[in-house]
Amino acid sequence: MISLKTDEGLNNPLTWLPDWVEHQFGPKGGLCQKLGLEYRPEQQQMAVRHAQSFLGDESLLFEAGTGVGKSLAYLIPGIMFAVETGRPLVISTHTIALQEQLQQKDLPLARTFFQTIEAGKKYRQFQTALLVGKGNYLCETRLARALQSQQELFEDEVAHDLKRVAEWAQTTQTGLRHELVPPPRPEVWDEVNADSSLCSRRSCGETGCCYRRARKLLDAAQVRIVNHSLLFALINAGASPAGERRGILFPDDVAVLDEAHTIPGIATEHFGLGVSSYALSFALKRLFNPKTGKGILSRLGSHRDCLAVADAMDAVGVFFNTVQSEWLKNRDVVRLRRPGWAEPLAQIPLKKVVDNLAYLESRTEDESKVTELKDHRMRISSMAQAIRETLDLADEHAVYWLERAGKQGRLTHLRSAPIDVAPLLNQRLFQRHTSINLTSATLALNGTLEHYREKSGSWGAAGEIVSSPFDFPNRMRILVNNRDDIITAGVKAGREPLHLDHDALANLLKTSLAHIGGGALVLFTSYADLNATRHALEPILNKLNRPLLFQGSEMSRTALTNRMKEVKNGVLLGTDSFWTGVDLPGIALTQVYITRLPFENPSHPVAEARSEHVRSSGGNPFLELTLPEALLKFRQGIGRLIRNQNDAGYVFVLDSRIVQKEYGAAFLNMLPHNHYLRFQPDCLESLLAAQPPFSL
Repeated sequence: MISLKTDEGLNNPLTWLPDWVEHQFGPKGGLCQKLGLEYRPEQQQMAVRHAQSFLGDESLLFEAGTGVGKSLAYLIPGIMFAVETGRPLVISTHTIALQEQLQQKDLPLARTFFQTIEAGKKYRQFQTALLVGKGNYLCETRLARALQSQQELFEDEVAHDLKRVAEWAQTTQTGLRHELVPPPRPEVWDEVNADSSLCSRRSCGETGCCYRRARKLLDAAQVRIVNHSLLFALINAGASPAGERRGILFPDDVAVLDEAHTIPGIATEHFGLGVSSYALSFALKRLFNPKTGKGILSRLGSHRDCLAVADAMDAVGVFFNTVQSEWLKNRDVVRLRRPGWAEPLAQIPLKKVVDNLAYLESRTEDESKVTELKDHRMRISSMAQAIRETLDLADEHAVYWLERAGKQGRLTHLRSAPIDVAPLLNQRLFQRHTSINLTSATLALNGTLEHYREKSGSWGAAGEIVSSPFDFPNRMRILVNNRDDIITAGVKAGREPLHLDHDALANLLKTSLAHIGGGALVLFTSYADLNATRHALEPILNKLNRPLLFQGSEMSRTALTNRMKEVKNGVLLGTDSFWTGVDLPGIALTQVYITRLPFENPSHPVAEARSEHVRSSGGNPFLELTLPEALLKFRQGIGRLIRNQNDAGYVFVLDSRIVQKEYGAAFLNMLPHNHYLRFQPDCLESLLAAQPPFSL
């Protein structure tokens, strides 16, 4: 047995792990004594529960408030468990920021911890790897084939880009697409990336292919990091261990899903169908492009095969143009309610292409060419099947809809999603006979995890909640708008959506920004409100000499947050994705503005279908769906302000419904403390002037 007073005595079986973890996370353990970290009893409790979960192959929901130190709490017991058992630890995150934090800060800190204690010798050399989709890697085998066939595949201008990829291939260490700047053309990258059956152990080997080298490192790693989108894309594509074999993504793995509040939404996106006019046209052009005469069938097929592709492209164009003109003429999103809502104009031409490819496969002797043809056949067949299912509304447990896409709205998407994603999550996560731990700072409502259990399918999972150790009453000032100056009723009160007065909002920001230093995050619920406010705010910020940053510009989310850290007094306007995962500690963020209470658009097909489902069961959609989701998002938005114990600042809730509507009390209960101040916009300046300054 382990001695809790020393670092010696680590012997199998692993029953000693929870006690050892409890000691090391305690005031006399290695984290405090060797690394100089602050003792956090909440972190200690979380680490012990994760150790117990790994040992028992149990599922666990764990809400840990900001500042608990979640990452180390699951990394240290998880790494030890993985090294001792040979079972990989999968860590999935929602944001790139958390992935970078894990790779650049938390995993190195865990390694340092093991290096500072004698008993950690066994674990110091743990290996980590980032799991990236195959389509992001260069495949040298496919590159060589593309270079051989470039005259049949590409026009001269495109072939020049292929040459650029080939030159880059001589120096790249990883073969990841994002390394090549500017990025390669889509038609070139599609011919050279590893997302093909041609990229295999047989044809590529384990040393001559970027993806195969990365996969070899992944297979040897005890810690494997992935993002939620790729995780569920792989699960939906059948990547989980077959049958009753234990594991979520790899045989015998255990998993931690951080930022787990996003899981039901991301799973909903990936467990449905999706096909776009662009994707299908692009897939056909790869076979044969009538305008250029290029494509793989110009090399491998006959004139008849090329003609069939041209006919299919015409039919696909007519189908999607008809769909857009008849269904999306005046709307961006339309729910489909009746089977046979459109004529299957493209189905027979697409079937002809698929049949021709199958025939070519049977008549081709070159195995690599057969593999290439099969990949194209499966891709076209899958899209044709998705169109067929959408036309038939084939799944009674799903909702189907159309939506515009592309910058000019000229593209069309056919989409579906499960009405209730919980049973699918239960089957594909919680019935895999392994430990799966879901954690976040915001899982609970009213002190219970029941709502999250219901929407995530984690019905049998244990649950625990620990609060943040931060001093919110003394570090966060909350100001709640008491008047309708900013949010007002529409033309028909009570029937039209509420109206956001963008000029009034800009003037309020002018007042507050003049009195409060540091950066500001202004959270919206629509791009329309964001853009209108941006135009009203630009001249004001120019006079205040404060940079204006906004979602929807050419800068990525990561670039926007990095810029906020650099300028330290920027004003960032964000919508949906900026309510969660943004981490701007210190002076970079001293103010968060909630412009509207974040109710989901009830007219979106998924929200509408789920409301109907609840109503048909005798429930209340607002109380069971709309309000709980808004409350969790509200918690997330407010949680952007205080990211460490030295942070301080203001939260402004500008939607007066929070104090005027009966449901507003539920939002007030979500505030980190109850010492909020009500204000009227015309009195804000004097109120702020009376506030003592924070020390940052």
